[in-house]
Amino acid sequence: MIKTDMRFDQELIKSLVGKNFKQYKCDPFVYTNSVSQICGIYIDDEIYALKNVQQVVDYYGTQDDIAVFSIEKTDDFQIKSCYENTEQVITPVKEAIASVTLINEHQMLRKNGIQEYDVWLTRGIIIKTASREYSFSKSTVPFSEEIEIFKGENALSQYEDGSDFLEGWDEGIEPHVEQVMVEIR
Repeated sequence: MIKTDMRFDQELIKSLVGKNFKQYKCDPFVYTNSVSQICGIYIDDEIYALKNVQQVVDYYGTQDDIAVFSIEKTDDFQIKSCYENTEQVITPVKEAIASVTLINEHQMLRKNGIQEYDVWLTRGIIIKTASREYSFSKSTVPFSEEIEIFKGENALSQYEDGSDFLEGWDEGIEPHVEQVMVEIR
C-alpha cells in the first residue's frame, strides 16, 4: 500500500495562535476570489508562503503534475506573482489569531477489495480572529494551482465535502474520502 501525507505541520500552525495576523498579500482578484500558486501570510515579524504549486507525484498509479498545497516560512521577496507584471495586493488584518482550523482530507483507494492508497492532504486553513475568519483553500481539481480566499463568517460552509473524489473511477476501484477538521487554539 502506498501512503502519502501532505498535511500542514500542526506544530507550526499551533505556534501561530495568539500572534498578530498583520496582513496577507496576493494577486488581485479578477473574476473570482482565487489567486494562482501563492499567498503571503504576515504574522508578527514572520512571513509564511501558502503555496499550491504543481509537482510530479504518484497520483493513484500515474506520475502526474498535481498541485500540492503547503505552508512554509519565507521572506517578503519570495511572495510574488507567478505572472509577469502583476502587482500584488495587501489586505490588512491587524488582529490576534484566536484559533486556526485545518481542513484535512483523507483519501483511500481500494482495488478489488484491497487498499492500495492511503493519502492525507490539507484542503484548507481557516484563521480566526475576534472579528472574522480568513479561509485559504486548495481547489478540488487535482492539477489546479488556485487558492480560493474567503473572509467573513462561517468559512467552513465554503468547503465542499470532497465527494467529487468519488467520481470517475474504473470498475473494481472503490474510492473513499472523509474530511477531518482540526481546530487549534
